[in-house]
Amino acid sequence: MKYREILRIFGINQIEKGSIVEFYRQPKPIFYLNFQSSPKAEDIFSVLFNLAIRRGDGIIYDSVKQDYVQKINYFMQRDEPIEFVFLGFPFKCHNPLETPRRTPDLGELAFILRLLDIDATVQQIYPPGIHFTVLKESNVYKDFFGAKEEELEKYENRLEDFITALGGIKKIVLVDLMAVCLCIPVFEKARKEIEKSLNLGHGKEVEKQIQALIPVMKRSLPITSGIPIDDLVVVFEKTKTFLPTAFQERLKQYVMAESRRLALRYLAFQEAKRLLEVVQKSFPEKLYVSTISRPDRYRFHPIHRRTRYLPHHGVPVLESEKVDIVFFSEVIKNSGIYSAVFCQDDIEDAPFYFLKGKQFIKNKDVRMKGEK
Repeated sequence: MKYREILRIFGINQIEKGSIVEFYRQPKPIFYLNFQSSPKAEDIFSVLFNLAIRRGDGIIYDSVKQDYVQKINYFMQRDEPIEFVFLGFPFKCHNPLETPRRTPDLGELAFILRLLDIDATVQQIYPPGIHFTVLKESNVYKDFFGAKEEELEKYENRLEDFITALGGIKKIVLVDLMAVCLCIPVFEKARKEIEKSLNLGHGKEVEKQIQALIPVMKRSLPITSGIPIDDLVVVFEKTKTFLPTAFQERLKQYVMAESRRLALRYLAFQEAKRLLEVVQKSFPEKLYVSTISRPDRYRFHPIHRRTRYLPHHGVPVLESEKVDIVFFSEVIKNSGIYSAVFCQDDIEDAPFYFLKGKQFIKNKDVRMKGEK
């Protein structure tokens, strides 16, 4: 089913706008600094750990600080950009309740701008700034989530287009995570052995990790055309033990079984990567960071402080001073207050972003599904 048809079925207002180029801008500091003396590594550390940039509970862990200050100092002594490496994008999730889109939109564009804005913030006191190595996860998870080579290529090429358009070629580089993993000869063997071991049996702690992963895997299943979106809404949004139809009940059982299987595969990959220290050994001098909250690692807000999800997991909602990411199911549930915005130079016939608020709906005849 085409995106416009889904919007029509749920009575979501559609707006035709101008160019994506309107969202291109120069990087700008997230906050401004008044720093008079020559900076030390601790000063740059303090900038990076400002809560406007960093995700977390406000605690600065001594072990993390020591490692970061040491590595920041390594680059400062060479007058080079501070090197960050982190896990980035796979591709758009194949669950239409998260996003029916397949190519990057305003969410990914805002993410790239966020990286460049972090760099601009640091450049105020350290002109070489920051260089980001984004470990793209497309080839890691393509078999997990049913992606095709041409889809991945199109997604990644569009990311490169945005980086180029925003002037970020010298600041952001995309690197294939799977290629990095396979540079370690025993990686694939280790991953398969861990997955086999997990399938044969595991303890309570591992089961706890699997249960935590299942909701994420559930939302990321390769659910494509052929299943009515009304049924998907019931299966993914309802919490009742028994669903209204036999088809929905079978679909629920399939989703739960597949989610668990994917959770095991995902956990095996992550465990192999951790045990073999893939990232640390491949990029020993760089600062390993994340956009996912963990107590033992520095992580930053992917778009802004109040964004809950990563761009590829949902649809972007443009607000006055920021971009938020929500699941498409949220738009469906509140279809009377969202407008889908199409840009004329987009590479996909799908909304580039959404607007929230009845003030954007000029056509008063737009009705919710089922209204007369």
